[in-house]
Amino acid sequence: MPINLDDYAAFVTTVVQRYAPLGVHEYALENEVNAPGHWTGTPADYER
Repeated sequence: MPINLDDYAAFVTTVVQRYAPLGVHEYALENEVNAPGHWTGTPADYER
C-alpha cells in the first residue's frame, strides 16, 4: 500500500491522462505475479 494515497492518486491520474490519448484505456494492478504460487502461466499468457 502506498504511504501517501494522495500522492498515489496523483501519480495514477497523471499516467491515465498521459496514455489515454494513445489509446490506453485499461490497466491491471498486480502484486508479485512472478512469485512462486502466484502465477503459473507463461509470459505470453500473462500478456493476453
